[in-house]
Amino acid sequence: MLGSLEIGLYNTTGTTAQAWGLEVTGATRSAFLIQASALFTPMLAAVGGQRLTTNAWLGSALGLAGTLAVVGDTTQGGAGFGAGVSGGDLLTLGAAAAYSAATVRIPVYARRVQPLQLALGKSLFLGAVSCAALGLQVQQHQAHLWDGWRDGWQGWAAIAWSASGPGALAAYLHVQGQSSVDAVTAQIAFSAVPLWSALLTALLLPGDSALGPLTWVGGGCMVIAGVVGVLPPKPTPAEAKK
Repeated sequence: MLGSLEIGLYNTTGTTAQAWGLEVTGATRSAFLIQASALFTPMLAAVGGQRLTTNAWLGSALGLAGTLAVVGDTTQGGAGFGAGVSGGDLLTLGAAAAYSAATVRIPVYARRVQPLQLALGKSLFLGAVSCAALGLQVQQHQAHLWDGWRDGWQGWAAIAWSASGPGALAAYLHVQGQSSVDAVTAQIAFSAVPLWSALLTALLLPGDSALGPLTWVGGGCMVIAGVVGVLPPKPTPAEAKK
C-alpha cells in the first residue's frame, strides 16, 4: 500500500504536469525536455544514498547541458533565455523530476512485492485521482469535456489507447524491468524517448515538428547522457590484472 501510494503520487504528479505543459508546448519539444530525467535520476539516486560512478555524474552534466539547450531554443513554443523559461517548459521539467523520483523509488518496492501488484496499485491511485479531477471539471463546466466530444469516436479511441498501451502496459513493464535493475541503469532505456517521440510526431502531427538546432543539440546531449551515465567505471589496475 505504501509503495502504491508513493509511486502513484509521483506518477500522478508527472502525468498531470506533462499534460498541462503540452497545452502550451509542442509534443516533440516536450519529449526532449522530459529527458531532463537523465539529470534528475542520478541526482535523486545520490540523495537516496546510492553511490554513483564518475560516468553517472558526467551523464548528469550532459543532461543539464542538454536541458539548458532545449530551454534556450525559441523555435517551438520556447521563450528562450532572454524572455525567461515558459510555463510549459517548467511544467514539463517538473514532470521529469516526478518521473525520476518514481524511477529511483520503484526498485525499493519492486524487489519486495510482485511487480504486477505495484503496477496495479499505482495505476489505481492515478485512476482515482483522475476520476476525481474529471468529476470536478464536469461539474464546473456543466458536463462540458472538450469541443466536439460528442461528434466522433476518435477522441475516445485515443483515450482508450492511452490508458491501455502507454498507461497500463507501460506501467507493468516499467515495474517489471526495475525489479531487476537499478534506477540509473533504467535511465538508458528512457534516453530513447525523444527519438521515438520525434518519429511518431513527424508521422501523426507533422505541423508540430518544427524544431530549432538548439533543441536537436540539447536532445542529442540528453540521449548521450543516458548512455554515458550507465557505462561501467574504468577498472583499476588491480581489477584489470584479475
